[in-house]
Amino acid sequence: MNETKLRRPILLDGRIFQAGSVLDVSDEALAQGEKNYERAIVRRAIERAAGDAGTREGVMSDVLAMLLVGLAEVIEKLAGAKTVEQVREAAVPLEPFAKAVREARASGLVFPFEAKGLSVADVVKDLKAVSAGVTSGIKRG
Repeated sequence: MNETKLRRPILLDGRIFQAGSVLDVSDEALAQGEKNYERAIVRRAIERAAGDAGTREGVMSDVLAMLLVGLAEVIEKLAGAKTVEQVREAAVPLEPFAKAVREARASGLVFPFEAKGLSVADVVKDLKAVSAGVTSGIKRG
């Protein structure tokens, strides 16, 4: 721990400390506070641009449900397919969704994971961490 005059705002323990404040914090806590503050700024910007967390969660829930219904139809049709034509027909339920996504991407749609520069491995790592946390909460509940 050392007394430090902040060069930029930080967020520690839910409190914002403005640049110029003098705090007795470790270098690690200072670095984490800077990350926390930047993350809070980005989250506020996301909320202003894309709605609150509940709205975003609702949209993602709709997308996931649509994909699950389509995927279930595809799997069911593929399981019974005996000809190449039946395999082609199996893709029909998801084709409108795929077309809409392709068109949106051609018009400039960029997904958040792309804007963040995340790889598939990064996204799976985040998924594992969130899943582990939710599972832990359920087991404690």
